[in-house]
Amino acid sequence: MDQPVYVIKSVESVWTYKYNGKIYDVLKKVVWILVILFIISSLFFHKNTFMELAFGTRLLLIIMSVIILGTAYATEKTPSPFEIRFYEDYMVVYREKYYYDRNLSRKEYDKFFYKDIERIQYKKNIEIYNIYGLQEWEYWNYRQDGSLSE
Repeated sequence: MDQPVYVIKSVESVWTYKYNGKIYDVLKKVVWILVILFIISSLFFHKNTFMELAFGTRLLLIIMSVIILGTAYATEKTPSPFEIRFYEDYMVVYREKYYYDRNLSRKEYDKFFYKDIERIQYKKNIEIYNIYGLQEWEYWNYRQDGSLSE
Protein backbone atom coordinates (compact mmCIF):
# COMPACT_ATOMS: atom_id res chain seq x y z
CA MET A 1 0.00 0.00 0.00
CA ASP A 2 1.26 3.48 -0.82
CA GLN A 3 2.27 5.85 1.90
CA PRO A 4 0.39 9.16 1.84
CA VAL A 5 2.34 12.29 1.01
CA TYR A 6 0.19 14.40 3.32
CA VAL A 7 -2.64 13.65 5.78
CA ILE A 8 -5.24 16.05 7.14
CA LYS A 9 -7.18 14.93 10.21
CA SER A 10 -10.11 17.02 11.33
CA VAL A 11 -13.60 16.92 12.74
CA GLU A 12 -16.74 18.00 10.91
CA SER A 13 -20.13 18.74 12.42
CA VAL A 14 -23.00 16.52 11.33
CA TRP A 15 -26.64 17.19 12.14
CA THR A 16 -28.13 14.31 14.15
CA TYR A 17 -31.39 13.87 16.04
CA LYS A 18 -31.21 14.62 19.76
CA TYR A 19 -33.69 11.93 20.71
CA ASN A 20 -33.24 8.57 18.99
CA GLY A 21 -35.93 6.44 20.60
CA LYS A 22 -38.53 4.49 18.63
CA ILE A 23 -41.22 6.08 20.82
CA TYR A 24 -40.65 9.41 19.03
CA ASP A 25 -41.31 7.79 15.67
CA VAL A 26 -44.55 6.27 16.97
CA LEU A 27 -45.74 9.50 18.63
CA LYS A 28 -44.88 11.49 15.51
CA LYS A 29 -47.02 9.17 13.39
CA VAL A 30 -49.91 9.40 15.88
CA VAL A 31 -49.85 13.22 15.75
CA TRP A 32 -49.82 13.27 11.93
CA ILE A 33 -52.65 10.70 11.78
CA LEU A 34 -54.74 12.86 14.11
CA VAL A 35 -54.12 15.96 11.99
CA ILE A 36 -55.06 14.10 8.81
CA LEU A 37 -58.19 12.66 10.45
CA PHE A 38 -59.35 16.14 11.52
CA ILE A 39 -58.79 17.50 8.02
CA ILE A 40 -60.58 14.60 6.30
CA SER A 41 -63.49 14.65 8.76
CA SER A 42 -63.84 18.43 8.31
CA LEU A 43 -64.01 18.00 4.54
CA PHE A 44 -66.38 15.04 4.77
CA PHE A 45 -68.84 16.57 7.29
CA HIS A 46 -68.50 20.16 5.96
CA LYS A 47 -67.80 21.56 9.41
CA ASN A 48 -64.74 22.01 11.57
CA THR A 49 -64.71 18.87 13.75
CA PHE A 50 -61.71 20.14 15.71
CA MET A 51 -63.71 23.13 16.95
CA GLU A 52 -66.48 20.83 18.16
CA LEU A 53 -64.13 19.32 20.75
CA ALA A 54 -64.13 20.79 24.24
CA PHE A 55 -61.75 23.69 24.80
CA GLY A 56 -59.57 21.70 27.22
CA THR A 57 -59.29 18.81 24.76
CA ARG A 58 -58.28 21.15 21.94
CA LEU A 59 -55.72 22.87 24.14
CA LEU A 60 -54.31 19.51 25.29
CA LEU A 61 -54.04 18.24 21.68
CA ILE A 62 -52.28 21.41 20.53
CA ILE A 63 -49.79 21.41 23.43
CA MET A 64 -49.14 17.68 23.04
CA SER A 65 -48.58 18.06 19.28
CA VAL A 66 -46.16 20.96 19.70
CA ILE A 67 -44.15 19.13 22.38
CA ILE A 68 -44.03 15.82 20.48
CA LEU A 69 -43.14 17.34 17.12
CA GLY A 70 -40.68 19.76 18.73
CA THR A 71 -38.75 16.98 20.43
CA ALA A 72 -39.08 14.41 17.63
CA TYR A 73 -37.52 16.74 15.05
CA ALA A 74 -34.95 18.36 17.39
CA THR A 75 -31.43 18.16 16.01
CA GLU A 76 -27.95 18.90 17.27
CA LYS A 77 -24.48 19.05 15.76
CA THR A 78 -22.41 15.94 16.46
CA PRO A 79 -18.65 15.81 15.85
CA SER A 80 -17.63 13.34 13.16
CA PRO A 81 -13.89 12.78 12.58
CA PHE A 82 -12.50 12.43 9.06
CA GLU A 83 -9.17 12.21 7.24
CA ILE A 84 -8.05 13.36 3.84
CA ARG A 85 -5.01 11.40 2.66
CA PHE A 86 -3.08 12.79 -0.31
CA TYR A 87 -1.11 10.33 -2.45
CA GLU A 88 0.90 10.87 -5.65
CA ASP A 89 -2.00 10.13 -8.06
CA TYR A 90 -5.12 10.25 -5.91
CA MET A 91 -6.63 11.38 -2.63
CA VAL A 92 -8.73 9.47 -0.12
CA VAL A 93 -11.46 10.90 2.11
CA TYR A 94 -11.95 8.52 5.02
CA ARG A 95 -14.75 8.82 7.58
CA GLU A 96 -14.78 6.41 10.50
CA LYS A 97 -18.44 7.10 11.31
CA TYR A 98 -20.74 9.40 9.32
CA TYR A 99 -24.36 9.90 10.40
CA TYR A 100 -27.10 10.00 7.76
CA ASP A 101 -30.21 9.64 9.91
CA ARG A 102 -31.46 7.90 13.05
CA ASN A 103 -31.07 4.42 11.67
CA LEU A 104 -28.15 4.81 9.27
CA SER A 105 -24.51 5.58 9.97
CA ARG A 106 -21.64 4.43 7.79
CA LYS A 107 -17.91 3.98 7.64
CA GLU A 108 -16.87 5.53 4.31
CA TYR A 109 -13.83 5.39 2.06
CA ASP A 110 -13.87 7.73 -0.96
CA LYS A 111 -11.02 7.62 -3.48
CA PHE A 112 -10.57 10.43 -6.02
CA PHE A 113 -7.97 10.31 -8.77
CA TYR A 114 -6.69 13.82 -9.47
CA LYS A 115 -7.25 13.43 -13.22
CA ASP A 116 -10.95 12.61 -12.63
CA ILE A 117 -11.77 15.64 -10.42
CA GLU A 118 -13.76 18.21 -12.41
CA ARG A 119 -13.98 20.90 -9.74
CA ILE A 120 -13.98 21.50 -6.00
CA GLN A 121 -16.57 23.95 -4.74
CA TYR A 122 -16.92 25.61 -1.32
CA LYS A 123 -20.43 26.63 -0.29
CA LYS A 124 -20.12 29.50 2.16
CA ASN A 125 -23.66 29.51 3.54
CA ILE A 126 -23.49 25.89 4.73
CA GLU A 127 -19.69 25.73 5.09
CA ILE A 128 -19.13 22.58 3.04
CA TYR A 129 -16.74 21.48 0.32
CA ASN A 130 -18.09 19.52 -2.64
CA ILE A 131 -15.80 17.50 -4.88
CA TYR A 132 -17.21 16.86 -8.37
CA GLY A 133 -15.91 14.06 -10.56
CA LEU A 134 -15.48 10.30 -10.68
CA GLN A 135 -14.75 8.48 -7.45
CA GLU A 136 -14.40 5.01 -6.04
CA TRP A 137 -16.69 4.73 -3.04
CA GLU A 138 -16.82 1.99 -0.45
CA TYR A 139 -18.93 2.01 2.66
CA TRP A 140 -19.95 -0.26 5.49
CA ASN A 141 -23.18 0.25 7.43
CA TYR A 142 -23.15 0.16 11.20
CA ARG A 143 -25.67 -2.15 12.84
CA GLN A 144 -27.84 -1.10 15.78
CA ASP A 145 -25.37 -2.72 18.22
CA GLY A 146 -22.49 -0.61 16.81
CA SER A 147 -20.71 -3.37 14.85
CA LEU A 148 -19.92 -3.10 11.14
CA SER A 149 -21.72 -5.08 8.45
CA GLU A 150 -19.74 -7.18 5.99
